[in-house]
This record gives sequence, structure tokens and C-alpha cells, in this order.
Amino acid sequence: MVRRSLFTVLGKNPAVRGSHAPTFSEEWRSVRGLHEGLRVRPTKIGSDEQGRLLWRTSLGEMWTPAGAGEDYVGRLAAEMYANVYELVGSDKVLLDCGANVGFFSRYAFQRGAEKVIAFEPSPGNAACLRKNLAPELADGRFVLIEKGVWEKETVLSFSTRNINNPGGHHLCTDGEGDIKVQVTSIDQVVEQLGLTKLDYIKMDVEGAEVKGLQGAERTIRSMRPRLCVATEHTDDLFANALEVIDSVKKVGAGYEYVVAESHGYQSPSRGKVLTPFSILFRPAGPRPVPPVAAEVQRTS
Repeated sequence: MVRRSLFTVLGKNPAVRGSHAPTFSEEWRSVRGLHEGLRVRPTKIGSDEQGRLLWRTSLGEMWTPAGAGEDYVGRLAAEMYANVYELVGSDKVLLDCGANVGFFSRYAFQRGAEKVIAFEPSPGNAACLRKNLAPELADGRFVLIEKGVWEKETVLSFSTRNINNPGGHHLCTDGEGDIKVQVTSIDQVVEQLGLTKLDYIKMDVEGAEVKGLQGAERTIRSMRPRLCVATEHTDDLFANALEVIDSVKKVGAGYEYVVAESHGYQSPSRGKVLTPFSILFRPAGPRPVPPVAAEVQRTS
């Protein structure tokens, strides 16, 4: 809050102010949760014949691709306790767009979700998702769509070169990726699955946020889910955040937003500015109050 005030005084905070800034209690809950989550270090406990690694984490045992390290796994687990996503008990049907290896999906089930539909185009990450959510996959509560989210169904170039950060695998509109992957729209998948209810969309899709939102306009208008969109992608993080905000406004479904995470950033278009990294969009009305996060599980 002190940092945000400083940026505001300096005229460098055009996006994280007033009703768009988190309350003190929301910020404190986030800081406390992140601190507690980071205190628990993941432990590597095994591997399989493909080189995938098995970790003991605060969310339970989780598989990752071979290149993932302790810091990477620890940050993924700790993020769940930082209140960035603001899950509440009524969030029963969720989309996990950019599911990575399944930390958010696992967290959502632990918080009472009844069904999670996950999108993950990276083959290595998808293989880990199938292992990490095997019980939920078997009983139909977890649905894995091995495609990226976009505005329409097509095939795009995709980069999996960052082996140390599998969550950084991303679509390449310049065609410079190392593989090709299928992409689809949220609207199309919602229709194909016959969903009549959707409570929440988490979107962390490494620069494809605007296209993903364009492909979800019908779903957002008709079902009015809450959304959490990670915006710390593209060559200009600040400009991308503004585009994401504008994209949700254009849907015309009466959404308000609050910036869940922000950092100082040197924007090519705006210079040094406080920049949204994660934005929560809620249908207009009182803010939901999430329950106190469950105690972080200690690993031995």
C-alpha cells in the first residue's frame, strides 16, 4: 500500500487506484498467504521413465516436467495461498485457462469446486496434468482440453523452449515456435460441453489474453462468471493490462475490476509506472469475502 501511494503521488499510478485497488484487508491477506506459502519448500521425491519429476508440496504431491526446479515449484504452490484468485465457496464450475501442471485446478478442488475444465496446449504440461488430476479425470470432475484459448479454432505456432519454466510456454503469432498446437475458443468449448453454469474463469495464457477474452464474449455475457486474468505478458505489460481491461468492458456485461497484484515496471509506452500483473473482474455488486485460506500443509 505504501508503494502504491508513492506511485500515486508521483503521478505514476493510472490503473491501481480508488475502487480498482485492493482493500487493506485484501492486501494483508495476500501478503500473509504468500509469506506462509513460501515458508514451505517443495521436496523432490521421485521421477518417472520420461524424466518427469514428482514433488511433495503444500498442495500435495505434484508432477512437473523434467526442467522444473525447486524455486519454480515453490512459487506455483505459494501463489495459491496469496489470495490472488479470490476463490469463494460458491465457485463450483471453473475454467482453468493456461492450466500448466494443475496447481490452480488442484487448489480449486481443495476449495470445494465440483468441476474444472482445463486448457493446456503444452504437451509436457498436459502429461503432468493427467497424472496430477488422475482421480478427478477418472470420475469426470476434471476435463482436460489439450488446446490453447484463442478467438477461434485454428492451429498456431507454439514455443516450449523454456524448459526451466514450463508455465512460460506460449503461442507465437510470428511463427517462431518449435511446435504447432491447436487453439479454440471458450465459447465453442462451453457449447460443446453443454455447460449451463460457469462461476469462474482463471486465465494465465502468456500473452493470448485479449484473443482468449474475445473468444469468450458470449459466455461472459450469458453466464457472468468472475474472471482472474494474469496480464504480465507481451512486450509491454502495462499496455497489455489496459487492453485486457478494455476487452472486458467491450463485452458490455457490467463488470467491475480490482487489481489483485501490481508491480513497478518500465513500460515502453508509459515509462516507469505501477502496472497490473493480475486483475480480478467481478459482476457489479458487493465484493465477495473469501474464507480464510486453509493452513498451509507442512512438508517434511
